[in-house]
Amino acid sequence: MTLSKYEIKKRISDSYELPNHVKQSIPEPVVSVCIATYQHVNFIEPCVEGVLMQKARFPWELLIGEDCSTDGTREKVFEYARKYPDKIRVITADHNAGKKANKQRLLLAARGKYIAPLDGDDYWTDPEKLQKQVDFMEASPDYYMCYHTYRIMKDEKLTGIVLPKTGKDFSSDELVATPSGISVATKLIRNIYASPTNDDLIEFYDDYDMNMIIGVFGPCKFLPGIR
Repeated sequence: MTLSKYEIKKRISDSYELPNHVKQSIPEPVVSVCIATYQHVNFIEPCVEGVLMQKARFPWELLIGEDCSTDGTREKVFEYARKYPDKIRVITADHNAGKKANKQRLLLAARGKYIAPLDGDDYWTDPEKLQKQVDFMEASPDYYMCYHTYRIMKDEKLTGIVLPKTGKDFSSDELVATPSGISVATKLIRNIYASPTNDDLIEFYDDYDMNMIIGVFGPCKFLPGIR
């Protein structure tokens, strides 16, 4: 079923944020990590732990969009929220909002200068991932996204398969053409969604759509050395 813009906005407005102290403890996050999760009970713990292990010299916040999972994911996410009230913000609802509303409400809530998107069945393995990417973006204001390689999982274990085999930079025009090879979990983007004048951009929330709208603003850099 295709939802109308009205229905998506209604589902977002029906959502709420669990009580936390993040805005007080981190008034100006440099990065907002945004995890969208639904039915990821076997993956959500390594996903969240891969974020929490980040060694960064700047403040960052973790937003989790929990879409009313019934497999135990919801309970695990809520437990993390209770354990880290100064770091984790959980946005949810009392019903399933759907993929579009779940991801859009995360982007709307993100306060960081940069956004690091992540799906609940992926996880990071490099504790300096965010620092390396932010270092590049701060030194390269003309770039609006950077990304790196990733490894494939099979049977819930990491394999030796590393993709893309040959990393490349993408021009603005190439991004607008929605290229393949840029995994969601490897991206760091400038937060183009933060401005009220960019409200319509929120519809470009998902993988290829996000690449396209970022390309309207600027190019993308491949960063080697992030494992």
